[in-house]
Amino acid sequence: MERRKFLELMGYGLASGLLPWRGIDALADTASSTPLLFCFNARGGWDPTIHCDPQGHENYAYFGDADIRETSTGIRYAPMRHGNWNADQNTDDLEDDYNVGPVDARQSYFEKYKNDLLVINGIDAQTVSHDVGTRNTWSGTTREGHPCLAALAASIHGHSQPVPFITTGGFDATAGLLAPTRSGDTDTLLALVQPFKIRQQQTYNDLMPPSVQALIADAQTQRLNAQSARSRLPRRQDVSTRLGALRLGENSMSELGTRLEEISALSIHRPVDNGLVEGIDLAVAGMLSGITTSAQFVVTGFDTHQDHFDYDDGQRSRLKTLFEAQDYTVELLKAVGLYERAVFMMGSDFGRTRINSPEEMGKDHWSVTSMMLMGQGIRGGRTLGQTWVDDCRRGVSASMIDPDTLQPTSDVLRGVYISPAHIHLALRNKLDLAAHGTAAKFPFSDVNYLPLLD
Repeated sequence: MERRKFLELMGYGLASGLLPWRGIDALADTASSTPLLFCFNARGGWDPTIHCDPQGHENYAYFGDADIRETSTGIRYAPMRHGNWNADQNTDDLEDDYNVGPVDARQSYFEKYKNDLLVINGIDAQTVSHDVGTRNTWSGTTREGHPCLAALAASIHGHSQPVPFITTGGFDATAGLLAPTRSGDTDTLLALVQPFKIRQQQTYNDLMPPSVQALIADAQTQRLNAQSARSRLPRRQDVSTRLGALRLGENSMSELGTRLEEISALSIHRPVDNGLVEGIDLAVAGMLSGITTSAQFVVTGFDTHQDHFDYDDGQRSRLKTLFEAQDYTVELLKAVGLYERAVFMMGSDFGRTRINSPEEMGKDHWSVTSMMLMGQGIRGGRTLGQTWVDDCRRGVSASMIDPDTLQPTSDVLRGVYISPAHIHLALRNKLDLAAHGTAAKFPFSDVNYLPLLD
């Protein structure tokens, strides 16, 4: 960056920090059209046969084909069985579907998003290893060294942002493209980015008048300019430039507290004890402030080798947590005017096998899985891919698809198995990443593009 341009940006940054806050609606109206990516990671290996790829087979679930539901758009989904399976009595109480929203207005997740969801079944995860599976799902390859999709998007669209990528864990490798911000204690983060404010109950008050804050910022700018002018070594000049860029980000970072206050005042149903709401609020507040591009949230507890059907600790309770978190994110983004820019990706390490035994009531790892997508540029209200039960195998089998029609095919010379790389290629295209030089450094040379999202 040239020093003249750097000084211009510094002046602009200082001036912008003194402007009055415009409010959520105003900010959303003037925001760019850059896609905002939300990844929801079901860590441990989810079981699609009991939600988005239902199998009414006694070896996989305790419901039959007659119990499987289907939306008016053709998305098949499994009923949610409530309670613990009683092998002795051969019973399991049937409750409602995976519901979201407040108690007085609960709605089946799949019915609510029947026009938005794209369900992709029969994905070849290519592994039953947790480490390899999570890497493949979120980066598109089993090879090490590639960034997760959220990090790649943040490095390209949010390269000048101070907090472009927020994550709660899982596979969040960045390949050195940027530093992730691991969401934890919101108050601690705000104390770091708002040194002139103090939290009192639910509001953030100034420790000193804005005029004094402006004088301090001006003194910091003058000192940095003087240091930059004295620098002759390229490395010292680079460090000064980077420090200046961080200074520019402080103004937008300081807005986080205000954005979070506005979000907390919204009349939106917040899932109780979900564990992800605080991180979601932080990510959306960052996006409203123009400092965040992507976020990744992890729901753990899917490694159910035992008690697979347990309502409190098994797959169903974790799926409920996942769906509630994603539904809350949608409602929040709609309320602040950012939903039209959002893209959602839900996936896991791999799938799961048949039921182990009546005693263990668990399922082991299996390499066939599913993903669910929705958002900007993704044609929803449909299901791609197909699986079927092969009694000679331990888990469901995936069908190949025709690369042109995307319909299941038995033509082994023409058909292809859907892999995570196919989905990542399609998402890179929709997220305006594919043509960027950074994305070209991490190619998928072993698969061809499939128009899965169109």
